[in-house]
Amino acid sequence: MARFVTDYRLILSIVNEYRVLERVVRGETGLKELDRSRLFAMAAYKTLRPSDYDGILAGSSPLNRFQQSFDDLKVTALEVLSEAESRVRSVSSLPGQGARARLGAALSVMVDRLNGQATERSGQRAFDPSAPDDVAFWKGAVEAGVRIGAPRLTVDLRPDDLAIMAGEAGGAIAWDEARNEAKTRDLENLNEWKTWVSRATWQDMMRPPRSLYLAATDETIEGFTLSDLSEMGIDKFTAALIARGYIDSLFTIYAVRTDPGELTAKALNYLILVVEDPKGQPLFEYEFDNDDAVRRMLKAAGPEFLADERCLNVQVYDHLVALPASDSDSPFMLTSCAPSELARRFRRLYRSKGAHIPRFAKLAAPNLTSAFVEVADEAMDPEKVTAVLEATLVGASPDRVYDSNEAVTNALSKQALPI
Repeated sequence: MARFVTDYRLILSIVNEYRVLERVVRGETGLKELDRSRLFAMAAYKTLRPSDYDGILAGSSPLNRFQQSFDDLKVTALEVLSEAESRVRSVSSLPGQGARARLGAALSVMVDRLNGQATERSGQRAFDPSAPDDVAFWKGAVEAGVRIGAPRLTVDLRPDDLAIMAGEAGGAIAWDEARNEAKTRDLENLNEWKTWVSRATWQDMMRPPRSLYLAATDETIEGFTLSDLSEMGIDKFTAALIARGYIDSLFTIYAVRTDPGELTAKALNYLILVVEDPKGQPLFEYEFDNDDAVRRMLKAAGPEFLADERCLNVQVYDHLVALPASDSDSPFMLTSCAPSELARRFRRLYRSKGAHIPRFAKLAAPNLTSAFVEVADEAMDPEKVTAVLEATLVGASPDRVYDSNEAVTNALSKQALPI
C-alpha cells in the first residue's frame, strides 16, 4: 500500500473506514470471523474509489465488470477443455496419421486387386482411396475391422490384422494398450486443468500458466493483464490488490449500502473508539463531518454517554451548548464541570477553540467554583475576556462561593465589571 498511498490523512481515513466496515459487515452478514486483509483492502477501495465502491451493489462498478469477464473466461476455458477432452476420447483412439496413411495405402492395393469396395465392418462408412488416412473411416475401422466386398468373395480384416498391417507386432491388444495409455494420460491432464479452472480465483487468472495446452489441445487460455483491467476502469492500486489476492470474487460481502440517515464513517468510528469501549479515552479534538453527524452519533450513543468524561469533545459540546434546552444541570455540563484534571483541561481547550464560549461559560458557572479564576488565569484577548467574564457573572449562582485571586480582581476591574 505504501507504494500507492503516501498521504497520512488518507491512511488514517482508510483505518477509520476499516473499523466502520468491520462493524457494519459483521452486523449485516452475521459472520463472526472476517478476513482482515480482504476487509482492509475493501476499506482502501472505498476510501480511494468511493463512487466505484457505491456502484458495487448496483452491479455497475469496475469490480462487477471484472467479475463478469472472469466468469466468461472460466466458461470459455471449460468449453475449450471439454472440446479437447472429446477429441482425446475419439481421435486419440486412432492410429497416428502416418499409420493411417500406411493402412490406407495397403487397403487401396487390396481393393484394387479384388476390384471391390471396402467399408468399416459396422457398415457406416466406406473407404475412399483418395483419402486413405480419413479419420472418420478409421475411427470405426480400428474398433470393428474392415470388410472388402468383391464380385466373387468377401475379405474381413480384424482389428488385429489392421494392427499387424500398421506394423504393431503385438497385434490389436498392444495397439489398444498403447493408445489407451496415451488417452488416459491426456484425459488425466485435461481433468487436472478443468479442476484448476473451476477453482481458479481472480488472483489465479491474473497469473495463470500461459497455456492450457498439453498433448491434447492446441488452444491457449490467456489470463488478465493490467491493460485488460485498465480497460474495465480498474486503477493500478486496485489491480495490485487483485493480483495479490486481497480483492477477490467475494468482494460483495464487504460492500455495504450507505444511507444519508446513517452514521458517517467518522461518527461511527468515534462510536467504536470512544462510546462503545468502556476503557476508551475522550478525544477532545476528534473531528466530525458536520453538526448533523454529531447529532446522529449522540442519538446512537444514548443519554448515559453524556454523564461520562469520554463525551468531552469540542464539536460535541458545540452541538450540545447550542441547544436551547441545555442548562447548567444538563448531564454534559455537570460532566465538564467535574473537579478532575481531565475536565479542567477540556474547559481550557473549549474556551480556546469552542464555537459558543460565552454560553458555555454561563452554563458552567453555577457548578464551577473556579469559574472566574480559570478565565482570569488564561491568556485571552481583552474582548474575549470581557465576553466570558460577563457570561460567567450572568450564570453565577448567588448561593455559591467562588474562588478568587488577584488575577480575578484585576480582570474584573479592568473590564469595569462589578466585583
